[in-house]
Amino acid sequence: PGIHFDNADRLAVGVLRSKLYDIFAAADQSISAGLIDFAQERMRHGEIIGRREALEMIRGWIDGASSGWVLIKGGPGSGKSAILVAVLNQLEDEYGAEAIPYHFLRREQGNWNEPDAVLRNLIARLERISTFTERGTAQGLERLSALLATVGQQYATNNRRLVLVVDGLDEVAGANSTERVLGRFLPATLPENTFIVCASRPNYPQLGWLEQRSGLRPMDLDHPQW
Repeated sequence: PGIHFDNADRLAVGVLRSKLYDIFAAADQSISAGLIDFAQERMRHGEIIGRREALEMIRGWIDGASSGWVLIKGGPGSGKSAILVAVLNQLEDEYGAEAIPYHFLRREQGNWNEPDAVLRNLIARLERISTFTERGTAQGLERLSALLATVGQQYATNNRRLVLVVDGLDEVAGANSTERVLGRFLPATLPENTFIVCASRPNYPQLGWLEQRSGLRPMDLDHPQW
């Protein structure tokens, strides 16, 4: 009573707009919830010097296969992280900022080295990239695998490779346990057009799980070649 139809209509539109805003805000908050800011960590590894051959080899492996893994091994100070950051920067220069999902595992940085935190961060970064609107109900590794498949297909239509960069595998929490801890945040198989470039110290006992992955390309920075 006392409200004309046009006023009621405006009221309904306003309520709907408010509801939609809340929904999108909640969705954006959900996606961002797992994100970790690695800006300072990336800045620690500045311009790489004298590793052009290594970078070209890594890009050649990625460009020459349909999917696969690249494992960079080396002792402390061998330049593993610097190479991964260089790969990340190079790909972002080509594809755009935030186009490459990545994670740095570090023992002294909050939850950065916890398997669940790695999963949440990678999933959040992939969800930012994905143009597929159906979120589904899958969680954890299942959700990660689904996103890898959809974003991998999305990138293929633009002649791009989906590349994930993960540094510091040997620093993961629970690294000394008998559990195959890498399998808690890395998929056992990769879909087409998907690559994971990762790094670890060579004496990490859990690397056996990774070295069994199909399509693995190792690079040992302690070898005289490098």
